[in-house]
Amino acid sequence: MVIINIILFLLFALSILCLFKNRIIRLLLSITMGAFLCIEISSLFIGDSFVDYRYYLHFNIKTLSMAGGFIKEIILLALIFTGAACTLFFLSKLVRKSIVYQKKGSYRIVCIAILITSLFTLVLLPSGIYSGLKEIYNIVSTNEEYKGIFPKSFKASGKNKNIIIISLESFNSSLLHEANRNLTPNIQKRKQEWAYYDVFLNYGSGWTAGSLYTVFTGMPALFPGLGNEYFKGAKKSKFITLSSILKKCGYTSYHLSNDAEFAGTKDLLTTLGVDFILGGDFNGKYKDLVWGGAYDMDIFAEAKEIVKQRCGKPFMLFVATTQTHAPDGFVDERVVQHIEPQATVYENAVLSTDWLVEDFIHFFENENMLDETVIYLFPDHFFYGTKEVFKKADYKTRLWLMTNAEKERLPADTVDIYQVDIPRIILSGAEIEHDVTFFSDTITGNKDDYIRKHIQELSALNMFSIVRENTIGKSFVLSLNKEHLIGMLNGEDLFVKKRSELGDDYLLLLIDEQLKIMEIKQISRQEFDNGFNEPCHTCIKIGVENANIDFEWTKDADHKRRIHAGASLNLNSEQILDVIKEIDQSLATRFLLLRK
Repeated sequence: MVIINIILFLLFALSILCLFKNRIIRLLLSITMGAFLCIEISSLFIGDSFVDYRYYLHFNIKTLSMAGGFIKEIILLALIFTGAACTLFFLSKLVRKSIVYQKKGSYRIVCIAILITSLFTLVLLPSGIYSGLKEIYNIVSTNEEYKGIFPKSFKASGKNKNIIIISLESFNSSLLHEANRNLTPNIQKRKQEWAYYDVFLNYGSGWTAGSLYTVFTGMPALFPGLGNEYFKGAKKSKFITLSSILKKCGYTSYHLSNDAEFAGTKDLLTTLGVDFILGGDFNGKYKDLVWGGAYDMDIFAEAKEIVKQRCGKPFMLFVATTQTHAPDGFVDERVVQHIEPQATVYENAVLSTDWLVEDFIHFFENENMLDETVIYLFPDHFFYGTKEVFKKADYKTRLWLMTNAEKERLPADTVDIYQVDIPRIILSGAEIEHDVTFFSDTITGNKDDYIRKHIQELSALNMFSIVRENTIGKSFVLSLNKEHLIGMLNGEDLFVKKRSELGDDYLLLLIDEQLKIMEIKQISRQEFDNGFNEPCHTCIKIGVENANIDFEWTKDADHKRRIHAGASLNLNSEQILDVIKEIDQSLATRFLLLRK
């Protein structure tokens, strides 16, 4: 199927090129088509699929900054790009000079026929180039009218069993195959002793942050943005999350990782209600060790210290490992002394992870805490790429989950488990009773098919679940008295400014494209009139003129909306929308999507 898609795309590209006589146009088109093909092949390497929503999320500057670890792959892609562009250009030249081309009137018909046929076939092919691009479009063009229904309250109670979640980076199920026992002896031993389940990957959860979002909400992580940038400035989620259920039962939640700041992970976890988000170099304790943060050994050491300090109070501890990350993993030399050295860096990384996990489990046994602790092990997603060790078994069909929870406590319908089922399983195994209905509870049949058929609705539901801090939304109220200019946003204080301090100056509310107030600053009228250069999408100017509020929404010199408000101004969401429609239609669309 992959080869067919690539051949069809090359025919499509070649037929377009042959329609143009101008060499410069054909050269530019060859470069463009070669670049597109190179991007599609890089997506195949990373995720075994053509460009789709997952690739779209990760194609940003922060991700590209990590490209140094993929030097061989980058060189190969550069060669593919050069080869594809040159081949298309010179082949189009040959075709135009061919006998078929010289038959005037017929060559264009042939080219157009090939173009239409190849394009039509690409559109019809399942899991092809077109289908991935269509999925991206469906998510970023979310239906703004679908707001969903969010529960207002819920009941939950538990038996105070501690919960340990260990998310293993890119830990394919083939690593637990008998053929790889030398790499995972400890985890495979636990597999025989504990409850073990195959888990299907579902759409919207196949990368680290997506998996994390799903574990806490039971929802696929479909959002119209790059990476986790959507969570910047988010205050909380309207979903009942794993964290909120545990909090009601008296739990404190922790998340530990190599880098809590990477790709907006901290913003995501804050939104989902995690109490303590620890990572990076742990305030300089593990500075400059690996990728700017701690090794997995250090993360597990910090986790042990947290456990010792809890003194009988229930907790949920989420540990995210890193050292088996693509392309080759990395090894902590302190762990190597505890393992049998393997042939490759990646194999050593896998065996090191296996040792660290078992050492952590032994810690609970030695502390006599295992009976009161439920441990869950599962990978966050498939490995991006391939390794020789994966070829010893079927390596990209399912994920997995294992736990020391009593099997009778786990849900009965554990035959077809998807990632969206994981939070329900975690709660059941920890003997927490609740009346929460998770997304997966509402689906009968294949859950991945359901998600793919309802991409726009689920994306909208995720969007409307986010409550943002200082985001233009429900209401905006300004009032002016003898001493103060007061601003309130969505029922909360935004600023209280003394009129004597404001004088003839303006307050500027700098707003980003997500309608979050980035900063409130005071500038002189002259500075504003001369034009201000601020890193924002637009701004609200607020001043006092003749004992009245001077309110102006400004994008640039040509896009303004001014309101003389008197001593008070009270705008609701509909009025705010009317104002910004005159300023920027695209911003008005975002307002519809982001308001409560």
